[in-house]
Amino acid sequence: MNNRECDFCQIIAGELPGVEVYRDEICIVIMDIFPTSPGHLMVIPLVHAQFSHELTPQVRSHIFEKGSLLSSAVCRSNLKAKGANLIINDGKAASQHIPHLHLHVIPRYGNDLLFVLIRLFTRFFNPFARIGMQKRLERQAGDIRKVLG
Repeated sequence: MNNRECDFCQIIAGELPGVEVYRDEICIVIMDIFPTSPGHLMVIPLVHAQFSHELTPQVRSHIFEKGSLLSSAVCRSNLKAKGANLIINDGKAASQHIPHLHLHVIPRYGNDLLFVLIRLFTRFFNPFARIGMQKRLERQAGDIRKVLG
């Protein structure tokens, strides 16, 4: 059950590009094109839902399980993260920019709070971040895929 006007539903359907890291029968994992830090991922359920309460308990559980797995993978990958923030913005009032629930896996590298805060507030407005973005995201996705097997 997808929403044809939703960017994530269009990525899931292959109608919009996305750098895919993982996919199964419940979710897709893609690289965030406006990353807060290197290796920033989004775990997106295949079923369209704006809020977490709209998902079945099985899908909610699966999304968090994949987030945990990916957090570990980012730390074990060539990205060498030290940890990760797992974040859901549950609805527009909670800063959800695309009305399709997704779990952010934001790698953290230690002593990076200032960098992460700056990126959080400028990530949609920095034109220089787009330079070489596709190659950078593909490389990071490849590093994570290797760890996932």
